[in-house]
Amino acid sequence: MGEWGFNGVKFTPFRFKPPTGKYRHVTMSGAKVTIDRQAPANLTAINIAGLAYLRRMMPKKNFFVDAENTLMFDKLNRSRETRKQILSGMSSRQIVASWEPGVQRWLEERKPYLLYPETLTPVRKSPAGGPARLKP
Repeated sequence: MGEWGFNGVKFTPFRFKPPTGKYRHVTMSGAKVTIDRQAPANLTAINIAGLAYLRRMMPKKNFFVDAENTLMFDKLNRSRETRKQILSGMSSRQIVASWEPGVQRWLEERKPYLLYPETLTPVRKSPAGGPARLKP
């Protein structure tokens, strides 16, 4: 998943067999995600990129077949829109970019409630490559 361009984020493949349970005889695989402490990572964008990667690797898999999981996914995303965008085939970059107007609106709405003034200088220094966000 390194091709996604998240500065300060490293994806390392791994495999294991669970010691107990239903899948104890099945070799599982995944990716270990390591985030540099200095990188202001957009964790939601990383998750959407991961889901897009899984959909690319398993195109016939329906991740939203279970009504309970679908409902929870929609609740966590505060709408059905993200799920619909994923199912329609939008790229993760397009999905994350579609949030920008809402993010900007929220940044304005929260200003009266801030206890401290916002600064343009990040609290944490970004790594040399810049913040951990999707590259255009």
